Amino acid sequence: MQQAGRVPTLLDYSRDHQWVRMMGWSDDDLRSVPIHFEATSAGDYLNLANFGNTALGVSSVAGGGTSANVRALQNAYVYQSDTPPHLYERLQRMIDNEPQTTDAPETFGR
Repeated sequence: MQQAGRVPTLLDYSRDHQWVRMMGWSDDDLRSVPIHFEATSAGDYLNLANFGNTALGVSSVAGGGTSANVRALQNAYVYQSDTPPHLYERLQRMIDNEPQTTDAPETFGR
């Protein structure tokens, strides 16, 4: 649980999201990246809910059906304005190099 007045970091987020640890960042790097669970800034940001191949891998050939245990991922924003520039750039590069997992026309409706 978040302490009053304390902004959670990517290190905190990594406790529930294994893909964060798989990035190979040090605890100090993870601790340096604050995350926000509500949109709080008009500046540039990354949404971690769309990152780390966290979207369900549903395709047109999957055969249908979903699990009753599936739940939506909570939005978690990393803002460029409060993240060390070299870490924000690393996250941005990782996102830019990921395969598209949302809005694919073949994912739904075929």
